[in-house]
Amino acid sequence: MRWPASGYNPGMKRLLLLLIVSSIFGAMAESPHAASGTAPGLVPGYVDSVNAWRARRLARLTSDGGWLTISGLYWLEPGKNVLGSDPSARVVFPKDASPAKAGVIQLQFHPATHAGEMVLTAVFGAGIKRDSVVVKQEPLTLDKDGSSPVYSLGRLKFWVIQRGQRYAVRVRDPESSIRKRFAGLENWPVNPAMCVEGQLKPNPKSTYVLVPNIVGYMDSMLAPGVVTFALGDKSLSLTPVLEDPADSTTLFFIFQDATSGGETYGGGRFLYGDLEPSGRVVLDFNKAYNPPCAFNPNTTCPLPPQGNVLPIAIKAGEKTYAGPPGHVFVPKH
Repeated sequence: MRWPASGYNPGMKRLLLLLIVSSIFGAMAESPHAASGTAPGLVPGYVDSVNAWRARRLARLTSDGGWLTISGLYWLEPGKNVLGSDPSARVVFPKDASPAKAGVIQLQFHPATHAGEMVLTAVFGAGIKRDSVVVKQEPLTLDKDGSSPVYSLGRLKFWVIQRGQRYAVRVRDPESSIRKRFAGLENWPVNPAMCVEGQLKPNPKSTYVLVPNIVGYMDSMLAPGVVTFALGDKSLSLTPVLEDPADSTTLFFIFQDATSGGETYGGGRFLYGDLEPSGRVVLDFNKAYNPPCAFNPNTTCPLPPQGNVLPIAIKAGEKTYAGPPGHVFVPKH
């Protein structure tokens, strides 16, 4: 501010300075990112908040309902699929948790409609339950996400999933060997410079992109647009998808970068960002994390859609898992 050459008033000058400083600090208090301009990672307490997020991530992964407890993935064939601890069964349960034959899933596949009809028949006395009620025989119906109701057998839980035109039984065991031998997570130190602002360039209409899967099928997911952002002197972009079309503000990024297959998992990493009404999205690569496939071979993770391979090294977030690998995937850069 230029002060007037005449009519100088020291008291008025001090008052104006106080008003200016007060307005600046007031604006900073209203905006969580105002203190650092356009650098979201520089807000007070940022590093602590990322470390807290990482602690929650680890707790979820290692919980009874986490991905480490998925102990089996068994693809069904048309006809009778036996469930039990007999090694010859289609779906093999642990011997200490199941009789040799606990039940049968009858699958009738209709090639013309690419759909299957399934019926679960439990062996009398085996103890298969749904919602704490003993199951005798019932059709297996899938929800919009391609999953059946969850059934229990002692400590085990199992359910049917659909992937493309195939059906599989997924088994959860809290005593899974994958969980017991878990080697922990390793992250790069939190780097505020790896938390950047992006802007969504929306697609003019509902647009779907093909998302490959590590088990070999292609899925079609709604893509709201392309998010452009800058890291250092690089202008970059990623295409997010919506896991739930009804939730248009939670953007899911599946990406690879120059570290993939070396310092980070070959199949890429996951990242979420919240879409603001202005189109602004914060991409915090300090929260980039490994998909379940990095730890567990009994998973069916999506891979990056076309265009989501960044030409630079994103040395932020989770590193390559140090324990026994899940799906081994080496990207082609």
